[in-house]
Amino acid sequence: MPITKEQKQEVVQRYADLLNRSEGVILNDNLGLSVAEMTELRAQIREAGGECHVIKNRLARLALEQVGMPQLDDLLTGPIVVGFAIEDLPKVAKAIAEFTDENDLLKIKGGLMGQHIMDQNEVRVLSQLPPLPVQRAQLMGLINTPAIRIAGLLYANLRQILNVFQAHTDSDVSPAAT
Repeated sequence: MPITKEQKQEVVQRYADLLNRSEGVILNDNLGLSVAEMTELRAQIREAGGECHVIKNRLARLALEQVGMPQLDDLLTGPIVVGFAIEDLPKVAKAIAEFTDENDLLKIKGGLMGQHIMDQNEVRVLSQLPPLPVQRAQLMGLINTPAIRIAGLLYANLRQILNVFQAHTDSDVSPAAT
């Protein structure tokens, strides 16, 4: 039974909402995944902080247009599965890349990160990035390293000055005491 125009508008609105909430999306060719395989893919993407949907190309174009994102006409061909990265785009990309490595019935086509259209290779590179908490920790380490080094140098210089004073004090006290 075909869906009504109102139902299509609701679906487009739901996809537009997902696009607005997502850090990015990854589009994949669905070459005949079974229901069990699709369920497994959805579970892996959900665990990575995303959502997975099989989307009609026309409705995807309407949703992209509605939110003002670039049109993905080259990627929106054939049956597609879209991974929406709600929390962590590299983590969702990694889940999809690992699934495609194990299953030949799903192929990464590309993606969208903000206004940037990604090809398959960029999605693969993105999937190799560490998770967001690790990236934040690495960044904080880079920011803190110069401050720690400066503090270490100041402490070492101060310690040397204190050692000189201590040695001078010890040499002054020793002869007077005898």
